[in-house]
Amino acid sequence: MNILLIGATGAIGSRILDEAVSRGHDVTAIAHHIGDLQGGPQIRAVQADAKDTRQLIELATGQDAIVSSLSPRGDNGREQYLTAIRSVLAAAKATESPYVLFVGGMSNLFTANGKRILDQLLERIPAERLGEPIAVADARAIIERSDVNWTFFCPGGRIEPGERTGEFRVGGEQALFELGEETRISMEDYAVAAIDELEQPQHLRQMFHACY
Repeated sequence: MNILLIGATGAIGSRILDEAVSRGHDVTAIAHHIGDLQGGPQIRAVQADAKDTRQLIELATGQDAIVSSLSPRGDNGREQYLTAIRSVLAAAKATESPYVLFVGGMSNLFTANGKRILDQLLERIPAERLGEPIAVADARAIIERSDVNWTFFCPGGRIEPGERTGEFRVGGEQALFELGEETRISMEDYAVAAIDELEQPQHLRQMFHACY
């Protein structure tokens, strides 16, 4: 499979890159600053700006799937992040890429009471302290209105560096846990679940999550 990976040098993106390559996939890995990212037989490292739709269309041409590991952190603030999300969708549509997987956020999930985690957090935490989750939720709304085949993949709880176990639970948009319950997944196992989904899509035009 030929994969265009956007945000390949980030904490999650770099692990998705490693997992994809370990399974024999060819990856065009792009980032603002590719740093120590090395090319090789399976990796084409490209310095690129995801907000540049024309450049992204060129890179997306001929790909079997696109993975967007973007987040509204650091220099990539809310508006820049949402512009990049729109650019990814435009590139997928222009190149008729069959599949786009977006790295999402836990707060977009729903709990058993039918309420979104983000909305429950907003009841107790000022909105200005939830800038990143709100931006990711805005991105999801944009993605849902698109006419490409997307998947919005959320970590089910705290996500951090750890071990690749290959053992985790997978759920849909309703969380496999309740708000306040301690759940987690390693970045390594998140990457496993992401590539599993790319290889055998189970959640086209849906949100899903993975956790222990």
